[in-house]
Amino acid sequence: HMTGQSIEELNVNTQTEDGTKTKQLSLSDPTSTDTWKAQTVPLGSITGKFRVSFEGVRGASYDGDVAIDDIHFEKCGKVTPYCSSDQFTCNQPECIPMKYQCNFYEDCRDKSDELLCGTCDFESGICGWREDEAAHFEWVRHQGSTASWNTGPISDHTTGKSDGHYIYVEASTQGKGDTARLMSPEFPSSGPQCQMQFWYHMYGNDIGTFRVLLNNKTLLWNITGEQGNKWIQGTVDVGLQGDFFIVIEAIMKQGFQGDIAIDDIQFVNCAIGADGEYNGPSDITFEDMYRVFSHLSQYEHQDD
Repeated sequence: HMTGQSIEELNVNTQTEDGTKTKQLSLSDPTSTDTWKAQTVPLGSITGKFRVSFEGVRGASYDGDVAIDDIHFEKCGKVTPYCSSDQFTCNQPECIPMKYQCNFYEDCRDKSDELLCGTCDFESGICGWREDEAAHFEWVRHQGSTASWNTGPISDHTTGKSDGHYIYVEASTQGKGDTARLMSPEFPSSGPQCQMQFWYHMYGNDIGTFRVLLNNKTLLWNITGEQGNKWIQGTVDVGLQGDFFIVIEAIMKQGFQGDIAIDDIQFVNCAIGADGEYNGPSDITFEDMYRVFSHLSQYEHQDD
């Protein structure tokens, strides 16, 4: 029910667990009479838990009331085909083995099996990364300048603009030695040439240490101290691995001018077989081998 001359819009949004927010419907035309109107919002297929929110945007004056009533969901049960507990449900939908999720191949035709697998520009969420609850504080998704002066970036790396997003740690509320850890999704395997590339920003008199670890144990990359007021590309050699995850860690130094930021994380040459031959585990099944050689044939066609 939308009546009045000063109604901006009514939006219906969905938000998934990783923070990705999608506008599903926007209404901006008020009703000319005092009547209720029915409205259907097609949500489509959404993987995982999600929320639905209603957002009313105020106009220039008080003359504009918006009301909603009788909300219900229809045909929102499990999609067909029904995937078993050891399978991943693609958004399209279709079923693939769960072990194919986050394996650096796009096994779903809609590519949904790789959407929340670490590669991220942070514009729509954090792409499957999660906080380590045992750490002292958290990485924060942010845009524009950080809260403290003479530290942190003023824009993201992806867009170079103040409305672009990145993640960072705020030093002003932390003590010496406090840590923030962000953990990637778990990956089933990687090829020998696998690398994680990213951009980092370490500017301020009180910059501590930025580290990248494998399985929260093995140190892969480490840098300490101010690196200048600029975004710098970092590359970490991950190599041939099985059942692993990556940890991004910031360790604070005493002082408020110690904000550390990162942006544009991507995994490069990590799919097994992407380098032209299979280098995976010895217990590979016939199904796995068929899949690897199917992907290799695609690389051969691209070279023709």
